[in-house]
Amino acid sequence: MGETIAETTRHEIGDGPELPRPMAVVATAMVATMLEFGSRTGLSAALAAGPAQAAGLAQATGGDARLAEEWLRGLAAAGLVSHDEAGYAWSPEVQPFIGGMMDVQPGVALFGALTRCVPAIAEAYHTGGALDDASYPQELAEAMQRMSAQWTGVILPDIWLPAVPGLTDTLRAGGRVAEIGCASGETLETLATAFPRITAQGFDLDERLTSAGNARLAARGLTGRVSLCHLDATTALSGGYDLILALSVLHDVSDLSGMLRAAASALRPGGTLLVVESPPLTGPAAAMLLATSVLYCVPATAARGGRPLGTLGLTPQTLVAAAAEAGLSPVTTLPAVHPMVAAHAFGRT
Repeated sequence: MGETIAETTRHEIGDGPELPRPMAVVATAMVATMLEFGSRTGLSAALAAGPAQAAGLAQATGGDARLAEEWLRGLAAAGLVSHDEAGYAWSPEVQPFIGGMMDVQPGVALFGALTRCVPAIAEAYHTGGALDDASYPQELAEAMQRMSAQWTGVILPDIWLPAVPGLTDTLRAGGRVAEIGCASGETLETLATAFPRITAQGFDLDERLTSAGNARLAARGLTGRVSLCHLDATTALSGGYDLILALSVLHDVSDLSGMLRAAASALRPGGTLLVVESPPLTGPAAAMLLATSVLYCVPATAARGGRPLGTLGLTPQTLVAAAAEAGLSPVTTLPAVHPMVAAHAFGRT
């Protein structure tokens, strides 16, 4: 690694007295709450526009100047914000992560939502380790959607789909698409906009998400082209799809083998199953995803009667082997363009 614990600690919490590792972790978590506050209030985006004083930020975001001042001071103490005569500004190493594909704000929203789930998960720990999806707050699903939108909005249509031979031509001509674990359908909406002739179906076990998504799709004139169903894709996939998406969901399904067999059967000859899962990770990146496992993936999968794999449990080797048993084989290598996700394309063997 080459970096000592002390050096890591100073980097995480800015200049100042060195903290013991456990205290530094708590300090970093508290800083994350300030990032969530900035995201929710619009302060983070306003500060990204350029150097500003607290009063100016408060006026731009319609908020309280004293709270804005304390927020800025806190982030400056953490080393995330600089301060000079021109005002406060995001530090150069932070600026690229406020907005854009590498935006950390969806991540801090997920952190906040998961933190608020701790009491329920702690209780579930003593009563079998399961917690059903309906017991989780809506904000958790929304935070997860915001995170996935970072790469589904750009990487999926512009990089991964074109990397599969002939797939974008099929979609432009009017292909048929399905999504396993569609949430509220933002990804399918993106594809329906990029490929105006496709028809798409999404399947999700959370009725709150499918209902909200169908209402949004109707308001945007996509009813009839894109529909979301509160159904288990294992039994609901109807067949003849040119593209089936499984974006960071297969590690959460209760029956991985059954889901992959259903997808294989539902693909038309030449069709593609595009799977996104986490690549092998270690260190802080793994710690983040394992925290998500503890607070969502494992208890939610257990509540569905499945064997919880966890966020990092579906390794590339495990996925390829399970796909082969279902009659699927890799058709191409998709580019690795995001540090937290890896994509795989399969076709019928």
